[in-house]
Amino acid sequence: MPLFKIKKLEIEPKRINPVSGKINLFVGKTTKADGVRGRHFDLLISFEGISSDSGSLEIQIASDEKYSTKINLDFGKYEMSFDRSRSGTRTDCETFRKFKFEIPSDGKFDVRLVCDTCSAELFACGGRYAFTNVFYSPLEAEEIKFTSSKALSFDCNFYTLV
Repeated sequence: MPLFKIKKLEIEPKRINPVSGKINLFVGKTTKADGVRGRHFDLLISFEGISSDSGSLEIQIASDEKYSTKINLDFGKYEMSFDRSRSGTRTDCETFRKFKFEIPSDGKFDVRLVCDTCSAELFACGGRYAFTNVFYSPLEAEEIKFTSSKALSFDCNFYTLV
């Protein structure tokens, strides 16, 4: 059984306060979804019809006026990145990481982001792509924001983890 499936089965009993719906983003406008916030969460995003012309999606986690950790999905460059340069303490650590991905031929693209206080695990395309990173924002920074470079729409399922 793939690691992605095992992790999902282990985490499901820890999910509370589900928030589900479609998020519609407009060019350059940052959006916060009602009920989508916190430092312990399981976030599932599903896209239909994604292509290299879909632009990019930025997800800011552990965010407030001063701090944020950014995850960027750039569909045009086929690149996913993790930027923690505004996350707080950066001593002796790399603040920016990126990797390449492929868009499935059917245009269906999913992302799963699991966060636990100061760590984030990201899975894309059913777990085909995965990476983990830590961030150091103060615990009070708990906003989650979405921004896109083009009009973009996706299904969002969010759960607080206990």
